[in-house]
Amino acid sequence: MISLVLVFCMIRDPSTCIEQRPQFAKPLTDWACLADGQTAAARYLESHPDWKLVKWRCERNVVPQAPA
Repeated sequence: MISLVLVFCMIRDPSTCIEQRPQFAKPLTDWACLADGQTAAARYLESHPDWKLVKWRCERNVVPQAPA
């Protein structure tokens, strides 16, 4: 299983960061993770203008966890 991980930090306070793991309808391939990562990041930034994307990655074999 491949998961996309996007890391966003606040523009005014770069020490405040969050990780987002978007869910997709179909399992991601390596190529789809790379291509869909750009789209997912752009979509998040459209609705969160106070944040900036600082890094992103595709993780392999990570078991998704339910939010706490």
